[in-house]
Amino acid sequence: MGNNTISSSVCSVMLLAIGMAALFPVPSSAKLSSSSSISSSAEAKALLICGWWGNFSAINPCYLDGIICNRAGSIIRMGVPYHYSFRVRGLADMNWSSLPNLEYLDLSGSDLSGGIPGEIITLSKLTHLDLSFNFFLQGVLPPSLGNLTRLVHLDLRETNIKGSIPSSIGNLSALAYLSLHSNQLSGSIPQEIGNLKNLRVMDMTSNILNGSIPSSIGHLSYLTYLYLDSNQLSGPIPREIGKLKYLVKLNISLNNLDGPIPSSIGNLSALAYLSLHSNQLSGYIPQEIRNLKNLRVMDMTSNILNGSIPPSIGHLSYLTYLYLDSNQLSGPIPREIGKLKYLDKLNISLNNLDGPIPSSIGNLSSLTHLSLHSNQLSSSIPPEIGNLANLVEMNLSFNILNGPIPDIISELKNLKVLQLSDNLLSGHIPRQIGGLCSLEYLSLRRNDLIGAIPSELTYLPQLQHLDLSHNNLFGKIPVCLCLLTTLNLSYNRLEGQIPNRSRNDCSKVCYHGKYSSYCLTSKVNKEKRTMILTLVVPLLSTIFLSLLGILVCFCFHPRLPVPTNPMVAGDIVLVATMAFACLRLEPRSRPTMLHLSQEFLSRRMALASPLHTVSLLQLWNQNMNYVQLPNEVISAQV
Repeated sequence: MGNNTISSSVCSVMLLAIGMAALFPVPSSAKLSSSSSISSSAEAKALLICGWWGNFSAINPCYLDGIICNRAGSIIRMGVPYHYSFRVRGLADMNWSSLPNLEYLDLSGSDLSGGIPGEIITLSKLTHLDLSFNFFLQGVLPPSLGNLTRLVHLDLRETNIKGSIPSSIGNLSALAYLSLHSNQLSGSIPQEIGNLKNLRVMDMTSNILNGSIPSSIGHLSYLTYLYLDSNQLSGPIPREIGKLKYLVKLNISLNNLDGPIPSSIGNLSALAYLSLHSNQLSGYIPQEIRNLKNLRVMDMTSNILNGSIPPSIGHLSYLTYLYLDSNQLSGPIPREIGKLKYLDKLNISLNNLDGPIPSSIGNLSSLTHLSLHSNQLSSSIPPEIGNLANLVEMNLSFNILNGPIPDIISELKNLKVLQLSDNLLSGHIPRQIGGLCSLEYLSLRRNDLIGAIPSELTYLPQLQHLDLSHNNLFGKIPVCLCLLTTLNLSYNRLEGQIPNRSRNDCSKVCYHGKYSSYCLTSKVNKEKRTMILTLVVPLLSTIFLSLLGILVCFCFHPRLPVPTNPMVAGDIVLVATMAFACLRLEPRSRPTMLHLSQEFLSRRMALASPLHTVSLLQLWNQNMNYVQLPNEVISAQV
């Protein structure tokens, strides 16, 4: 009886324990620990076999550079360590199936070779894949890449991959960032790209993609950056692009796109950067462009757009860069362009624009570059141009502008380049031009300017290039033009000598008159040039003399034999000697064309020494002993 009672009690306790275990299961830490241990062991083995970390001695791979593990000790992140210590070879070296928990893989710039293996699809938890800047990767995008459905970031920039973009890329529904920039991808952009509903950035720049931009791109409602430039895309810009209401940057330049700019582009209210340049777009610039209130950059250069510049462009109040050059635009420049108070660069050159330059252009106080050249602009240069205090370059050449150059142009203190050539400008060159203290390049070529060259022009301290050719200028050529690098005064009625850089008059660069405040600047710049020459000329002379020690025969093309005929060798020496004479620093000591002709016609002598023994230094010394006289004999005895 007692034994039965004990047995009954034991059974009751066991049943209770089983019931408790069923209701409240206890985590099997031993089982978890065993599983983690097996996983870590497989991961460590995979890392050891691939050889990227060498023969590492760490028991736990979690301590390796570039490796991050979770709490269970399984690898979740793998990247290139900052000091770049491990030796990456090819992706195929790694047993990817041994890394089941990997979420983040960054092997950018690690000199990978080979292709992207299909086995990478075993990384089912991968969210970040960056293989960019591996210039020796080969092969194609594997279609199996579409199985990485958790992928958020895919960066394959500059990896040299070829082939087409697989349609399976549309399976990456979580993708937010996609960059295939600078590869050799060909074929069309698949329609399935429209399935990437979470995509924020798409960059396919600099490939050889063809076909049209798929209309399904309008489904990418969260897209903020779209770069398809530098490909071979053709066809029209799809009107569905206007559905991308969050788009901030759109670059589809350098393609073969044609047809009109869709009016739906006006729906892109967040757009800050728009580049459509270098396509074959035609038709008008749509009036709806006025809705792009956040636009900073608009570039439609090098298309075949026609019609007028819409006055609604004045609504783009934040615009800083406007490029409409190299099109077939006609009509006047709208006065509303003067409302663009933040405009930094304006280029509407190489069109068929006509009428006057609007006076409102003087409101563009931030403008640094103004290019209106190669149009049919008429009337006079508006005096309001003098308000552009920040202007650095202005090109109004190749128009039919008339009237005088306005005196107020002297207010452009920052102007470095002024091109007014090939117009119908008349009157005198204004003396006030001497106020352009920063001017480096001035071209007034092919106008109807009269009078003398104003002395104020000769004291501009930075001026290097001056072209006053093809005018009606008269009087003496100013001496102080000697500091210029290039000077063209042809086709005028000027008299006197071409200025000589070595004349003492060049030191008199101080003008005691209205612009005397610029004398100090001129003097300081001249002193800087003198100091630089003092330091550099001896060094250059040493280098030059060392080069002169080279034998003449070493200057020949390696495929040409050294001439052995004494007459031919003598001709070579004569030509080289004359060439050195033409390089003399003192212009008056250089031979004239007449003297050169006489020497080449009358002075043929056989060379006494073998040509392979003659050095450039010997020819240079012979040139230095040569005195320019029409009847002088140059010895061919070297």
